[in-house]
Amino acid sequence: MREPASGAVVGVPYIGAPFGDRESVEDWVVDVATQWSLPAPALVRMSMNAVYRCGDVVLRVGRPVPGAPATRELGDVLRDAGIPIAEIIDELDAPDGRRVTAMAYVAARAEVDWVQTGRIVARLHDRVGMDGLPDGWPVADPRRLPWWELERLVGEIDTACLGIANDVDERVRAKLGLVVDGHRWWRDEVDHDAVICHGDLQPANVLMGPRGPVLIDWDLLAMAPRGWDHGPMLAQTRRWGVPSSVYGQYASGYGMNLSADRFTLAVAELRDVAATVLAVRAAASNTDAVNEARHRYLSWIDESSGPWTAR
Repeated sequence: MREPASGAVVGVPYIGAPFGDRESVEDWVVDVATQWSLPAPALVRMSMNAVYRCGDVVLRVGRPVPGAPATRELGDVLRDAGIPIAEIIDELDAPDGRRVTAMAYVAARAEVDWVQTGRIVARLHDRVGMDGLPDGWPVADPRRLPWWELERLVGEIDTACLGIANDVDERVRAKLGLVVDGHRWWRDEVDHDAVICHGDLQPANVLMGPRGPVLIDWDLLAMAPRGWDHGPMLAQTRRWGVPSSVYGQYASGYGMNLSADRFTLAVAELRDVAATVLAVRAAASNTDAVNEARHRYLSWIDESSGPWTAR
């Protein structure tokens, strides 16, 4: 890692490893919910984190990098910059390195105001700097994110679970290889005009609360060009069935449209490569994931096959 004069540390993201096995996590979450006098937890989703809802409270279990400050400290910085986030209620660390964070549940009340969302992201980029973040807060270097090691991941992809012909597999692999190879330069431009980015800005991480949009899931806070937060939004309009007007509204609120920007376009397309590879890997151990993985994989040579679906 490299350290700035003060504040955050650039290197790996806040969540450095998966949360662990589901059974032990659920036992702990039940104990924590009882300790905090919350209703019984109900699983919402599992990825790098395990997320549960307990009535009006959401519990997120993750394994932050060692020494990461309390999430509340980052929340204070973001709110002071005018960035709405879910209210952080409490936090508890386990001896094995896991951390559970209790946050207020945000009920989606309407369609997201994407113009206002763009304004919020502009405030993040313009008002929050490395020296203003909590001391020791981990900020990702995009070049060190394991799911962005796309040359290796595409080379290792195993499509046996998809049940496709070898010649079709070869055509898709060739297409993915061309995309990755054509954008190799992105790593050389990550430091150019870099700002603090959300790191995973997509519709799933924007909720429309009673007073406007609320941004959630700050685990991938990164130092990168502005296109790092525009690319994911642009990608949603390309393969995920989100109307193109959504990015237009977001860009309008942000005050800058990067839909023709070279770096932004590369981020959008490479995110789709990563989403494809990760879907195929998931399908290898989960039969419920096979259809979507196959759909994403084949769409690289048949773009008329319809939008992708988030799982």
